Amino acid sequence: MRTVVFVADDLGMTAGINRGIARAAASGVVREASLCVTGLAVEDGVRIARDHGLGVGLHLSLTLGRALCGPIRGLTDRRGSFRPLPRVLLRTLLRAADRAAIAREVAAQLACAQALTAPLTHLNGHHHVHVMPIVRDVVFAAAAAAGVRWTRLPREHRAAGRALTPVALLLASLSRGAAGAVRH
Repeated sequence: MRTVVFVADDLGMTAGINRGIARAAASGVVREASLCVTGLAVEDGVRIARDHGLGVGLHLSLTLGRALCGPIRGLTDRRGSFRPLPRVLLRTLLRAADRAAIAREVAAQLACAQALTAPLTHLNGHHHVHVMPIVRDVVFAAAAAAGVRWTRLPREHRAAGRALTPVALLLASLSRGAAGAVRH
């Protein structure tokens, strides 16, 4: 038997997103949420998760907010603010980002989320960063070491009569590549 779990991403990003997740949880549709610890409303998000009895996982971000561990070559500016998705994706595809710094950032975001709301039930990535090269090389091992048992691998589906967009095709390819790393 399969179980369907509706997970609300982006908890902790903004107060408005948090309110939307609270409404979905109150309706009984959402029972899990993914916490973005680099967001602007993290404490409010944690309170909402507790108030609604939500399971919480890490919504790993390398494209929103500031790195918890400071600047990361290829992914942030000098102040540690993450670059936009296209730049981060390109740098990871070219393997032109600092793997050790990414590993430190992944560990820091996991530790932060665990300190705020343990135990973590799952891990996924904002903009699916967890399936990008270099990132996927470290994220699944870090999650396993932290006791996180579940991760989401994105699956893009074609709308009726429409082809997948180039971004969706790339995401599908990255997800297939990450599947082996998850199992390992």
